[in-house]
Amino acid sequence: MSNDLTCSYWAARLIPGQAVDLGVKLDMDGKYSFSIAVWLRLTATVEKATILGKGSELSFVIDDGQLVVNMANTPGITGPVMVEAGGWHYVVFTYETNGQYGGTLSLYIDGVAATPVYQSTAGESPTSTPFALGGDASVDILSATFWTTALPAESCVFQWVVPAPGPTLAAAYDFGQYPAADVSGNSHSITYQGDAQQFLLAPSLQLVDSVAQPSPLDGINPSDGQPFTIHGWVYPLAPVFDQLNLTLLGNGTYYDSPSGALACFLAYDTSAETFTWTVQWNGAGGPTLAASTTFSPATWHHVAVTYDGSVLTLYVDGAASGTQSVTLSQLAAPAVLVGGILPISQGTGAAMVFNGYVQGLGIWSVCLDASQIVGTMGTNASIAQASGCTAYFDLSTPQVANQVTGRPLALFNNADVVEQASPASQVEDVLSGGHGPGPRRAAASGRDDGADYRAFLASALPGLLEAGPLPEQPILSEQAIQEMVARFRASFSKLDPEQLAGLSRTLEQNLRAGVHACARFGDSVPGSFLPVSEGPDWVIYYEHPTEGRVRCTTIPGTMASAACIAWITSIVATVVGVVLSLLAVGYVASTLATAAQKVVTTSYGTLSLVIKAESANVQASTFIKVVQTLYATGSLTSVIAQGLANLSFWDWIFTVASTVGAILAMWLTGGLYLAAVLVQLGLSVARLVTLFQQRPSGC
Repeated sequence: MSNDLTCSYWAARLIPGQAVDLGVKLDMDGKYSFSIAVWLRLTATVEKATILGKGSELSFVIDDGQLVVNMANTPGITGPVMVEAGGWHYVVFTYETNGQYGGTLSLYIDGVAATPVYQSTAGESPTSTPFALGGDASVDILSATFWTTALPAESCVFQWVVPAPGPTLAAAYDFGQYPAADVSGNSHSITYQGDAQQFLLAPSLQLVDSVAQPSPLDGINPSDGQPFTIHGWVYPLAPVFDQLNLTLLGNGTYYDSPSGALACFLAYDTSAETFTWTVQWNGAGGPTLAASTTFSPATWHHVAVTYDGSVLTLYVDGAASGTQSVTLSQLAAPAVLVGGILPISQGTGAAMVFNGYVQGLGIWSVCLDASQIVGTMGTNASIAQASGCTAYFDLSTPQVANQVTGRPLALFNNADVVEQASPASQVEDVLSGGHGPGPRRAAASGRDDGADYRAFLASALPGLLEAGPLPEQPILSEQAIQEMVARFRASFSKLDPEQLAGLSRTLEQNLRAGVHACARFGDSVPGSFLPVSEGPDWVIYYEHPTEGRVRCTTIPGTMASAACIAWITSIVATVVGVVLSLLAVGYVASTLATAAQKVVTTSYGTLSLVIKAESANVQASTFIKVVQTLYATGSLTSVIAQGLANLSFWDWIFTVASTVGAILAMWLTGGLYLAAVLVQLGLSVARLVTLFQQRPSGC
């Protein structure tokens, strides 16, 4: 059986004073070629620190954000791009000998090459000093690979797969599996110094006195007198103050005790200092069912509850942990929250809020059996496609959408996706085969540790995969990307330097992701609205991420400038969709497109002038000017309000009242929100460029 988190992976996490000695040996006296590749992520900003070193023979050093590789008797070589805290980077250094103690030094960061350095004399006689990762750096390491040859340039792009054993592979240290090992076939040693160790990293939704709300348009309504299943991974922190019940999911309200209300929470025992998975129905005064199994704070556990129409069953870590016969009532006013429950009808805020991390949350309209509950515990991309699944949130990437419908989860009060880190020393029960999460895979599952974590990273960190060389005939050139980043940094130079550096890096990665996405998807970029000519009329379609092309609205061919109106409507709907997605607000594509059509029809002259002027040279300002024009004409609110017009009362309370107001307020003040929009535009550049390229003649 698999008992793994939805997404998790291992890495060596080092802080100053900690290091990992590697037993591999390389001849670096200048007469022999070699290559070294490291997957690394700085976890703190440092002025100068060593990432990898071997005495005076070789060192990888971070110096004010630049990576410098120093080889004995050479001037060294400096990386072509900045390496700043918070982002994963793939660094490859090669030395190609001329056969006479001299040669060429090359350095690649994220597939981008530095100018090679030729040195007629390089290297020094080898010493007994071992290679060591860390020492004075705060850094995560996924892998360190060594070859006895100089890799060609085409082999220095992203390598998520650990190389297979071969005659030139000296060592391949994989810290993404537990325990870490040299998987090259040479079995070189790993020695941890200064309490260094591997950490289990689990990207997950952090809820600290904060909540999230699925879109009411998804129709999620567990309980309601019908069969259901709720399951998820939880990592609760010890309660603070007197808040002892941490809610994973609530439906309805709590303190006015309506029939059918449901609260699924972790109850904390202050004496035993343990949590108990508990379900309560019919509000604060209603009955409860508590699991027979308890667990400690700050540990990952899988919890689930099922109802077959007459019996409630609780599960903890895949094992049944309590049942009770009960008849649940229908709920008159369903309102689902993740991480809390509404206190009273017409109230604000949330009660019994969660404090910790959540991952792999699933909600079903059917009752799963015990074997199916176990099946939901692992990495299972098919959950969202399974019959009866109404919502599945893997909660491991910043795009926290319901994978069944594609609609985002609205996040409130600083709820965010972060990496929860657990040292190996705290998850020994997992490593020895006990309950809990981890990337350990049962042999019968036929899955590979390394393949799993690398596949996760490849999907969760698309910016890294897309940051390499641009495709042929890209929609934005390398020069254009660098100019946009430079303008971005200049425009927001007053921001905190670390914040600006992070946003700049994200913008550049997202721009590259957009360029690759446009090349990959062509005119079918997910999330975009596209005008299509059908006979005399124009039809606007929405490219749904999972459902494909969805018909939204028709513009009669008899309407003046129908082709142009269809084109501009698609642009406006896409731009407003980006704004809503930026704030994790769910919307229905058809209503958003209809609302945009009304606005474009009444403001055609103004919008056409703006879009015409901007479309020839697609930049960040295009997006900004379109939204500013909508705001100046008073129609931004109209598009959003009409696009969300069919939402329920509670969605207006939690989404429209807070989000639409926030959009307008932040557009008035600009500042950091404007910076965030620019970053989001980078992620969506493929959508907009696709539309601009389809401008009708004469429009």
